[in-house]
Amino acid sequence: MKTETKQLGQNIKNIRERRSITSQAVATLLDMSLSGYSKIERGETDPQWTRVLKLAEILQVTLDELQNYENSKPLAQSTVGTINNKGTGNGLVVNLNPPTEKEINAFLKEQIKLKDAQIQDFLEILKLKS
Repeated sequence: MKTETKQLGQNIKNIRERRSITSQAVATLLDMSLSGYSKIERGETDPQWTRVLKLAEILQVTLDELQNYENSKPLAQSTVGTINNKGTGNGLVVNLNPPTEKEINAFLKEQIKLKDAQIQDFLEILKLKS
């Protein structure tokens, strides 16, 4: 196990805990199992680059803060950025507040609707093939 992978996992865990977000919520937002996400936090696996980007968005930190958490400023003093894919400005939205439980629940409900739609599409494809 690489030292960098272990340190990244510890940084992710520390930031998540400071944000008072459960590991289950993060795993769900990453569309992965809790056990798979736990392996990232324990440094047992290198996360995919897309997951690292999504983690930074979920935890509302920069990639540098994810990598160098122990050397970074306290979160309350940091400029925290999240990616905004709505096509406005330069794509960076500054937000010093962690997502609320209501925002996380709304996001999860939206993801469930998207997955339900994907399942329905898949079922329609299966009907067409039979």
